[in-house]
Amino acid sequence: MTDLRTTIAVCLAFAHAAGMAPSAGAADVARSDPEIAACQRVEATGPAIDACSAIIDSPDWAGARAVWALNNRGLAHAARGNYLAALADYDAAIALDPDNAAAFSNRGNAHAALGDMLKALADHSRAIEIDPKYVSAWHNRGVDHEELGNPRAALADYRQALDLDPDHRGARLGLATANCRLGRAKTSSAARLDAINRGHIDPSAFQRVLQNAGHYRGPIDGKFGRGSRAALRAWTRAGCLPVR
Repeated sequence: MTDLRTTIAVCLAFAHAAGMAPSAGAADVARSDPEIAACQRVEATGPAIDACSAIIDSPDWAGARAVWALNNRGLAHAARGNYLAALADYDAAIALDPDNAAAFSNRGNAHAALGDMLKALADHSRAIEIDPKYVSAWHNRGVDHEELGNPRAALADYRQALDLDPDHRGARLGLATANCRLGRAKTSSAARLDAINRGHIDPSAFQRVLQNAGHYRGPIDGKFGRGSRAALRAWTRAGCLPVR
């Protein structure tokens, strides 16, 4: 599965990862087919939408074989910010394949982008029921819990995501923020520092965050030494407040 992420502020980025998994139809068509290749490139939103539409409308891709293209077209619509169109595609994919975990997770992401966190939570939970090893769905549900004001439940989901993928960036950042919201400053600081050491957070950018928050007065050099770590601890004790 691949992730289509929307990244926001450097250390408080809580974005829903949109998992994309080929379903029946993709594997048995030659990869050299230009429409297949274009439909896979969901970041190229216009060409991907056109290519996926051609596949969906093709009689060779009737029924359940269209699910893969519907998922991808939904991702391309989401990349354009057209979440209602994305929802329509995910609804169609689920109607054709009610056990497609990617379609549920993707639909949950669209609901979250539209601010309906309860529907997002339900879809991500269903994706996990279908595929308990779906890392992005665990992370996404953790974000849902965060948005709904339940950091304890979020923490459990982030930990599950990290059990499956110890280097999952979103889950590791979520672990830090959920612990901060629970008042566990020491644990949160350690998790954030671990994320920095793993390359999940740009140390120079984070130094600027700490500087703008009034906790860091050293050079912006990317060297996360004693001064930067002290600033991180102070910022965490203050509640990890975002800096605009």
